[in-house]
Amino acid sequence: MKAARSSYAVHRPVANEYLVRERDRRRLRDLAKVVLVLAPIALALTGFTWIHLQVLDAGYHIDALERHLHELERQESRLRLESSYLSNPDLIERRAREELDMRPPAVDQLVFVPAPVRTPPAPAAPGQAPIVPTGSASEGSR
Repeated sequence: MKAARSSYAVHRPVANEYLVRERDRRRLRDLAKVVLVLAPIALALTGFTWIHLQVLDAGYHIDALERHLHELERQESRLRLESSYLSNPDLIERRAREELDMRPPAVDQLVFVPAPVRTPPAPAAPGQAPIVPTGSASEGSR
């Protein structure tokens, strides 16, 4: 006895070589509608994400600058303290004596220079510009 063949077991050659697939215009319209609805939403989400990342980046930058500012303020405080310590005249004299072997000068080593005598400027002749003495502004206040 032969086994009965089912309709699924029968192999028929497919002859669809001459079929041409037509474009489904309704499907293209639906796809365009979906794209037109989703594109602005995707654009808005991308914009929101970009803005949020920029805000986070600015916050991190501000934090870094504040840390740097506090570090510079501490350094300034340390340097001011060190400057006031090192500019102490007693410390300068002690270091000059101990480290550089410096001593106050003896009387015979002192040289006194007399102050220059200032003469008033001569009056200008009529028709000439007055002669202005040259020199720094601090010389006139002596």
